[in-house]
Amino acid sequence: MSTIETHAGHAHHEGSYLHPKGSFLETVWDWATTLDHKKIGIMYLVAVLTLFFIGGLLAIVVRLELLDPVRRAADGTITGQMFNFTAKGDLAAGNNTFNRLFTLHGAIMVFMVIIPSVPASLG
Repeated sequence: MSTIETHAGHAHHEGSYLHPKGSFLETVWDWATTLDHKKIGIMYLVAVLTLFFIGGLLAIVVRLELLDPVRRAADGTITGQMFNFTAKGDLAAGNNTFNRLFTLHGAIMVFMVIIPSVPASLG
């Protein structure tokens, strides 16, 4: 049988790269200015997952609006409009808010989740 002799010069002396090495600001600066591919990959994963959850929250808000659709009665009263905070009775203001949230949800999910996550998952 053969044995492998190791020398102290080849040992791994520093701790894990995930452990903080100073104050909070030094750690943030270290992560923000790193060239280490492992830290960059972790930051990439955190950014994509954070934006995925933000897009998911916007999807829930859009679905809540569709839960009780807008109805206009014969006497002109409007019911079921969730995003009409400022101008009560103005149908266009609530619809514009809904359209903005829907567009923001789509843009976040496509351009900040799907497109970055496909190359990341393929390696």
